[in-house]
Amino acid sequence: MGYAGYAPGHSVQELTEKQKALRQVESVECLEMIEKLFKNCAQNPSEKKYRKVKFETNAKIKAAFESGKSTTSNESAVQCFLTHGWVLEEGETNERVLKLPEAVQQTFQDVREVTERKETLQKELQAAFRRRVAARSKAAGASSGGCCSAKEALLKQLEADKLERAAKGPVTTGSKRVDGALGNGGFSTPQDAGCCGSA
Repeated sequence: MGYAGYAPGHSVQELTEKQKALRQVESVECLEMIEKLFKNCAQNPSEKKYRKVKFETNAKIKAAFESGKSTTSNESAVQCFLTHGWVLEEGETNERVLKLPEAVQQTFQDVREVTERKETLQKELQAAFRRRVAARSKAAGASSGGCCSAKEALLKQLEADKLERAAKGPVTTGSKRVDGALGNGGFSTPQDAGCCGSA
């Protein structure tokens, strides 16, 4: 016998601390930056420049980290790094920097989790946008007499067009040649059009 519709033996997996931290990041732009920084470390584990992130002075990173709606967007991005083994240190100019210790390696599994979260968030935002558009359309339709009345009017017009075509009856005769005003079956020459004819 299964539980809650699951097959026997199925267990619900709880989120890891890393996944919970990723869910706190609410900006696709921020997740793209985290993905890029993690990928650099995973691809180049011995490159020291990729193991240090100046998120307070680097304009691109700072903008990405602060791109969320809430005021804690920056902190949620930093928390994401901390759960992935990074440490927070003070730099030369009293700025905070994120540093990945030598003993810790960034894995491609971490990169994949960030990518999956980014794609999920994109889908959630698109669905929310579609819901807002549908709600606005519904509200606009309700204020202008309702969308149903517009639909009914369109259906009535289609039915009237169908009846008009039926009233004319089916086409039972073929096309006939009708001579034009010039009597030549409708063909025109340059002279007919008013040209001098010398060309």
